[in-house]
Amino acid sequence: MNTEKPYKEIKALTSFIEEHTISAKKADIDAIHADLVPVTLQIANKNILVQVMDEYNDLSHQNGLLTVVLCLRELELLEDSFNVAQWYKQQGLTSSSEKLENYYKSIIKELPELKVHFPNGALTSFIPDLDFQLNAGAAQALRKK
Repeated sequence: MNTEKPYKEIKALTSFIEEHTISAKKADIDAIHADLVPVTLQIANKNILVQVMDEYNDLSHQNGLLTVVLCLRELELLEDSFNVAQWYKQQGLTSSSEKLENYYKSIIKELPELKVHFPNGALTSFIPDLDFQLNAGAAQALRKK
């Protein structure tokens, strides 16, 4: 008997992934910073390289849904940043580099095109930030998959 609670967030995420043919996997390239992991996110046949801060070692789970969520969380964070300096601070990055600045500028330019795929044109990772940080609710369920 499956007693796992069906989370509406995971259902919405799964539907979104299926509708837009979304996938994510670690990229086979060097990281641009020691604290970031390059992940290729594919949305509707477009590949975007997302630098993921894997604070909770979630990529080790090799869970496709969770990997997509990590990428979407990064996109949300980028969208919420006012400039590259604020993004550094949000990520806890203490040193800047030309590679990081170029990444920031290029991914910010991609966001408007990506947003058209999201419900109401708003970027979302579908999983509440507090659930993710506290390993509760839908985030906990994803990490168990």
